[in-house]
Amino acid sequence: MPGHLPGMGRELEPELDCRSYKIVVDTIEVCKTTGDIAYLMNHDLLKEDQIYADLYEIAKRMKKGGEDDLEIIIIVSQS
Repeated sequence: MPGHLPGMGRELEPELDCRSYKIVVDTIEVCKTTGDIAYLMNHDLLKEDQIYADLYEIAKRMKKGGEDDLEIIIIVSQS
């Protein structure tokens, strides 16, 4: 892949991201600028409003984590 740096490959497939029920990130602002989430957003494969929550919101119970056994949750950490 031209311009590819070691350790900077994408780990998420766009199809999985678009089907997922909840996308949880460590920090929304960081994920919007670097890594898989930024790549997907820059290529119009993911919109900011599709990010369900950040880990702080889940830990503080501001938003629910998993709600049933069929739910798909993707956690993306950039920091």
